[in-house]
Amino acid sequence: MIYFVITVLTIDFILWYIFLYLRSKKQKTDEEVLPFCSVLIMARNEEDHISSCIDSLLSQAYPRDKFEILVCDDNSTDKTAEILQRYEENENVRVFGGDYPTIEHLNNKAQGLNYLANQARGEVFLFTDADCIMNAGWLKNMAARVVKHNEIVIAPTVPVVSSFLSALQRVDWVMALGRVVSVQGIGVPVTGNGNNMAMPAKAYKESGGYEATHRSHTEDAAIFYLVRKKTGIRAGVVANNQVIARTQPKLRWDELVSQRLRWWLGGVSEAPGWLIFYLAEALWILIFITLLISGFGVSAFAWLTGRIVLKMLYNCSLPFSFKKIAFFYYISAVILFEFYSFILNFTVLVKWGVGKSPEWKGREVRS
Repeated sequence: MIYFVITVLTIDFILWYIFLYLRSKKQKTDEEVLPFCSVLIMARNEEDHISSCIDSLLSQAYPRDKFEILVCDDNSTDKTAEILQRYEENENVRVFGGDYPTIEHLNNKAQGLNYLANQARGEVFLFTDADCIMNAGWLKNMAARVVKHNEIVIAPTVPVVSSFLSALQRVDWVMALGRVVSVQGIGVPVTGNGNNMAMPAKAYKESGGYEATHRSHTEDAAIFYLVRKKTGIRAGVVANNQVIARTQPKLRWDELVSQRLRWWLGGVSEAPGWLIFYLAEALWILIFITLLISGFGVSAFAWLTGRIVLKMLYNCSLPFSFKKIAFFYYISAVILFEFYSFILNFTVLVKWGVGKSPEWKGREVRS
């Protein structure tokens, strides 16, 4: 049994080393790689975050005449639309309302993104969320990779740490995306993440775009697989400091469960094989307990120690700054992560089992 545990941990450490290597790679961004870019954002009830998102995009180290930001207010019930009006005079920002054409088989976010893509003028489409903040080199690094390699490109996103629950989410996101980046970085396509993704506009249009995707809870994964299937385009990654986005964590447990249920259901429809991996991840704490009960104490604690070390390595590979209290939350989250993961995924399974549908921004999402 100890050899099995060592084998699993060795594979994980290899993936971390690949992640570290990809993190250290600098994307060449000479003057030849400056395509006109379109950043597409759907915003619903984002009054607390939309300004920070747009301001971070307007502060990009990229020629101002080489990019546009298209934002669709998806019938927000807060002050999002009012805030967006302040940007209407900015030549780099194009604001749209929620009167996009209804496409029955798409969720609201996919409908809006489909509409924005039809309005966009860029050679490269970049996707992010209204609660994300991008570093100054994001646009240049992502666009350069897309154009030079003709790829769909993803980059990591990490939640801001402000509480114990957010620290647990950070560990969760870093571990999951760290592995995705590692595997995709060696040429095995996994998935797209809609808050930090870019692709050639030509490939998007040739595939038929969001309108050609099937009904899905995860529109980002759906468009990723569709474009690859229809055009044969490769999948790549960028993981240096400049492309790592910061997003807002879920502040309530019910919101987190709903988000995870949506991701799970999307995984079932888009890439069922990967769901087995995530289920195995969720059940690792059961394996630990089973090893203890079965008398394999050395194997159990070797696994637990290895997992804690791995989480530390993945998280310390990313740039971040913690307040003292946030750092305390983070260390606690690393140690208690396995229990959190089990409880979260068990709750998601129960919610799915009783037929509950996930929500996005107050709307029920059905597939």
